[in-house]
Amino acid sequence: MVDSVRPAADVGVAERAEAKPIAAPLASGFSPVPRVMRAIRLARSPSSLPWLLLAILLIIGFVTVLTQAGRYGVTIDEPLQQVYGERVLAWYRSHGQDRSFLTKFGPELRMPEHGGIFDAVIAALQSRLPGIDPWLLRHTLTGLTGWLGVVAIALCGYELGGPWVAFAAALGLWLYPRYYGAIYNNPKDIPAAVTTTLALWATLLLLKYWRQRGRALEVGVLLGLFLGVATAIRVTTLMWCGILLILLAGWWVTHGRAAWRERRMVREVAWQGSVGGVIAGTWLLSTILLWPFVFLNPIANLLESAQVMAHFPWDGPVLYGGVVYPATQLPTSYSLTWIGIGSPPVSLLLAALGVVLALAELARARRVNPPLAVIALAFAVPLAAILILHSDLYDSLRQILFLIPPLILLAAYGLVRAVHFLLRQRRAAPRWAAVALLALTVASYAMVVADMAALSPYEYSYFSPLVGGLPGAAGRYETDYYATCRKPAAEWLSQHYRDYTSAPQPTFYTSGVLGAKTVAPYLPASFQENAIQPDFFIGMTRYHDDLSFPGYKTIHVVAVEGAPLCVVKINPATIMPSPPVT
Repeated sequence: MVDSVRPAADVGVAERAEAKPIAAPLASGFSPVPRVMRAIRLARSPSSLPWLLLAILLIIGFVTVLTQAGRYGVTIDEPLQQVYGERVLAWYRSHGQDRSFLTKFGPELRMPEHGGIFDAVIAALQSRLPGIDPWLLRHTLTGLTGWLGVVAIALCGYELGGPWVAFAAALGLWLYPRYYGAIYNNPKDIPAAVTTTLALWATLLLLKYWRQRGRALEVGVLLGLFLGVATAIRVTTLMWCGILLILLAGWWVTHGRAAWRERRMVREVAWQGSVGGVIAGTWLLSTILLWPFVFLNPIANLLESAQVMAHFPWDGPVLYGGVVYPATQLPTSYSLTWIGIGSPPVSLLLAALGVVLALAELARARRVNPPLAVIALAFAVPLAAILILHSDLYDSLRQILFLIPPLILLAAYGLVRAVHFLLRQRRAAPRWAAVALLALTVASYAMVVADMAALSPYEYSYFSPLVGGLPGAAGRYETDYYATCRKPAAEWLSQHYRDYTSAPQPTFYTSGVLGAKTVAPYLPASFQENAIQPDFFIGMTRYHDDLSFPGYKTIHVVAVEGAPLCVVKINPATIMPSPPVT
């Protein structure tokens, strides 16, 4: 830990003094009137621009979620998560008597080892709001959680380098296609990424207030709570133990000799033990309360869940680099490759620039920038653990989405720090270089926005131009891995099925666990499921599911940028005979 933290990329002492009142209200109590007056004075000053841009971005994001949630389809996982959330909610409502969340699902799914608190909250709100379509409500709530992640990364950005870094980080995350495309229908990886980003913010606050004893203990509770919620969603959050231990070791490396000379070793150990105890206690307690499986046997079940998730016992086929691998035998390069091909090049280049500038600052000042070190650790430690353990991953980078906010923060730092440095130079050439850097960044993000618009509502299938975008990656990597294309396929069928059959109760089938629930909301109520010989079949191209029922005729293809995602097929015996020509 450190005694004080200075924003590394701020644009001046005066701006920092003005911006500070806006940054701290979430970390401490505040009196509304003075804060509002300071905010008004800030709005009149030139330094208000990043705050104004951030406010506009957050308003646009909030409205976007509310208006776009209905466009996104039900994934192949959501029906299962819906039932699991209802079972977890039943456990709470019965005060622990209903344990059907343990027995409702097959042992191969290992559902209890997945945290279910987010799905339980959604199920609770669905029961309270029965008049709203449950899938629309689910997608809206998940989308708002993703929006909260943009707020969280802005808070981290401010602690890292002031308001401009806050705005750049928020914009970078909102325009990260695979994050945005997942916020509506991924109730596991998005909430996990959001809560770990909030934990990252709390860690930055802990550094900032380390010597303010009362404040540090309050922030320790906040950090433990965020980590507990994150763990109750994804047990991989336990990797934060490594991050915190490295930070503690770093403190002793930089301050240990001084503590020895000043004879305050015992005092420091006691203080660090107190804060660590608060964090660990709050973390464990909140995890136990928010995860019924862990509640039943805290230590044993938590360790079992961590082991299961590190090497999940699913050996299904995964398309990677044009080769189909069993999930347990994927190359170690899987996670790194997906970060490379699933990220906009501008994000990776700016993140690399941020790392270079951080190393240059370290060499020049011979001291570590603590907030920057924390963010780098939040990216490097979990990634290193995944690589060393050779964890079983699949579905592109969705399971490591929590690595993206630290990556975006490094990119925001690199951009703002470089522009700030160039603009401070007296010669014209560096200033023009700053303008060029900003122009290239804006142009690059304009291309990302265009790609997102072309892909919508499949932004989570984004691929870097370095691999030819989605058309270049189709057939080599997983594209619509969540099969949300079944929504537009079912909508098309609901509008055109009368062109092919006059049956009062047509039958349909789509594969997967609870697969019918992914298309039933978009089909007429008269449709009935039939897995043996349905009238219509809706199949995804993943796993070559579209090749099922080979005797059937394809009557519709859902494609994006020329890449087929889903097909609608018909049983030839179902087709109505053409009327005689007269």
